[in-house]
Amino acid sequence: MALPVYQEIFSIQSQCEFPDQLLKSAVKSLSTVSLGPSVEEQSTAAKTIKSSTRPKSIESETNSGVDWRALFDEACAALGLFVMAPLFVMIAIAIKLDDGGPVFYSHIRVGRKFQKFNLYKFRSMIHSTTEGSTVTAPQDSRVTRVGGFLRRFKLDELPQLVNVLKGEMQLVGSRPQMDKFVEIFFEEYEELLQTRPGITDLASLIFRDEAKFFYQGSIEEQYVKRIMPIKLEMSLKYARTRTFFSDLDIIFRTVLGLSCPPGAWENTRFDPAKHSFPEIISRKSS
Repeated sequence: MALPVYQEIFSIQSQCEFPDQLLKSAVKSLSTVSLGPSVEEQSTAAKTIKSSTRPKSIESETNSGVDWRALFDEACAALGLFVMAPLFVMIAIAIKLDDGGPVFYSHIRVGRKFQKFNLYKFRSMIHSTTEGSTVTAPQDSRVTRVGGFLRRFKLDELPQLVNVLKGEMQLVGSRPQMDKFVEIFFEEYEELLQTRPGITDLASLIFRDEAKFFYQGSIEEQYVKRIMPIKLEMSLKYARTRTFFSDLDIIFRTVLGLSCPPGAWENTRFDPAKHSFPEIISRKSS
């Protein structure tokens, strides 16, 4: 049985006649004593634990040799831009004829690994140098006539195919948000932004007509306290279980204007069989 370190040293001391022999023997004895895992071993263990607990959706994008999902998204984005080029031209002409302002709108959003990028949209609001609310209210006076049509059919989001082609976004993923919202829900976005944000996802289908969930008062406060918690719960749920075929389902439902898939609310706090949207949203106020 191994003796405690101090007993080993005392035992060595009784066997040695000279101080230098005592020192050399003590050092030799201490070199064989295990003081626990090294820094390198702890780092390796931490990486192993982090890898084993990483969600499936994150594994697929960071560990595979070739990011097939990104290649598929970029190919679809290139094809979409080519096929819909005439539609882009018609939208651009309509925006110009409506109020003569810029065709496109860009805004800084937070992307994968918290990297900032410019999000592109067709402009759907009046062109102004003053910064207004970042959340659109019901019957928002800033929305132009053409902008209202574009928003209704989500056509204002089409320029984000350019973001996909640049590798800043993907077709299906949590919607990119501004810095201030990411800071409020940092823990959720720390997981979601392990992959690129997307043009559409499960939460986008559910909140296709988001403005109808607001009432009079601070729109931005309602968005943060009531809407975003539900959106993030749905986005996290989908991100942890997504597959290539579930992504295709989301894409087709988005293009065709269909509702969310059956069972989308399973294992969440909201049960549509028992509650309506206004009920669940009103309970999230503080």
